[in-house]
Amino acid sequence: MGFFTKKLTIGMLLYTLMMIELCSRVVMVTGKEYKVGDSAGWTTKSNSTYLSWASSKNFRVEDVLWFEYNATIDNVIRVRYFDFRSCNTSTPIKNIQLRQ
Repeated sequence: MGFFTKKLTIGMLLYTLMMIELCSRVVMVTGKEYKVGDSAGWTTKSNSTYLSWASSKNFRVEDVLWFEYNATIDNVIRVRYFDFRSCNTSTPIKNIQLRQ
C-alpha cells in the first residue's frame, strides 16, 4: 500500500478521477422515447397494426412508451391478465391518463 501512496502524484490522481468519470458515463444508459403508432398515435382508426409498428423497433429496459390518443374515440386502461385475455374491461385496475 505504501508504494502506491508514495508514487501517486496530483496529476495521476486527476487522470484517474477523470477516467473513472468517463467510464461511469459510458456505462450509464438512458432509454429512448417512443410514441406508440408514430404519427397516427394510439387509435383503432390506424391502417397498420401495432405489431408491425413494434417489429421495426428494438426496445430496451428503461425505454418509455408514449400513448397519445383522442380521448373522445379511444382509451387506454390497465386490466388484470385474465381480463386482458378475455377482453373484459368491466373491472379495470386503472384508467390511464395519457398526454394528448
